[in-house]
Amino acid sequence: KEIADIQDFIAQEREQLSEADKTKMLVVLKIDKDARMGIVTEVKQALRRASALKIMYADTNVDKITFQQ
Repeated sequence: KEIADIQDFIAQEREQLSEADKTKMLVVLKIDKDARMGIVTEVKQALRRASALKIMYADTNVDKITFQQ
C-alpha cells in the first residue's frame, strides 16, 4: 500500500461504521522505533486530509487494544 491509499482506506472503514461511531473513529499508529519521521509526518498529513483527526500511538509490541467507555 501507498500513502496515497490512506484517504480511500479511511473512507471505506468509516462507511462501515454507524453514524454515531463515525465521530468517534480513532486511528492507532504502531510505529517502529527506527521509522523515519518524514514517513510518519506524511501518514499524519494523509490522515488529516481524510479527516481522521483522532490518532493514538501504540508500542509495536501491542497486538490488541481495548477501550472502555
